[in-house]
Parts: sequence; structure tokens; C-alpha cells
Amino acid sequence: MPNRLGRGLTSLVYKDETALTAQDLISRRLNTLETRDDQQQVLAQNSRLTDLGLKFSNAIETYLFMKWNWIDLMLVRNPTDADEDGWEEQWRNDVRTVAARFDKVSVLLSGHSFDSFLVQNGHLLTALQTKYQSWKGAASFKDLFVKELFHK
Repeated sequence: MPNRLGRGLTSLVYKDETALTAQDLISRRLNTLETRDDQQQVLAQNSRLTDLGLKFSNAIETYLFMKWNWIDLMLVRNPTDADEDGWEEQWRNDVRTVAARFDKVSVLLSGHSFDSFLVQNGHLLTALQTKYQSWKGAASFKDLFVKELFHK
């Protein structure tokens, strides 16, 4: 899991594996007769995170979003309850949406938003528009993806 995230923190998971498993944050490795304990398999779909581990990770992500907004604003003035309410709304409506995640991944991988990546790579766009006639002349392909994949 840590190596897939690019953090190289495998030793921390190995070091605290017993505690993380005991707290039900990660699952045990898959047992096989041919492998030692440190070489046993891990399921790729969840990388050993349990439901509790996923919720814990999401809580940390939310906390860090709020904390960094707080720190950024502290450079200018003291944050108010209204600021925190605004960040909570931004978290719910902007940051956590599928469309926002499409853009984040696209920027991470290509340096461009989802729509601008498609526009700059016309061959991909042409293939999509050929297959899906209703997509010709769309204002936002990201919104079409969200609508077609998640809202049907």
C-alpha cells in the first residue's frame, strides 16, 4: 500500500503491522503455504485497508483539508466560524465530487484539467465523439463522463 502511493513507507507498516491489524485498520495478509509471513499476498482492490481503515483515512484527509485552510488564512487574519462553514461546504460540494477528482487526477498525470487534456489530444476526443454521437459539441466532457458513468 505505501509503495503504491509512492511514499516508500513500507517499513512503517511492517513495524506496526501487528498493531494496525489489532486495531482493525488493515487486514491480515492472505495465507499461503509456500510463503513466509513477510511475503504473503495482499489483495489489490483494497491494499489491506479495512472499512474502518478507509473511514479513518477519509477523516484524516478531511482534517488536513480544514487544517491547511486554517493555516493559510492565519497568515492574513484569524479564521472565523463562517470561514470554517465555508470550508466544510467547499469540501462537500467542490473537493469531494467525482468531477473534481477527475480534474485532480488529470492534472497529476498530464498537467492539464480533464477537459483541456481531451481538447489538446484531439484523437481521443474524436474517438469518443464517434462512439457517442450525443457528445459532439459538449461544453464539458468531464460533466458528460460524470453524468453518463455515475448518474444513470
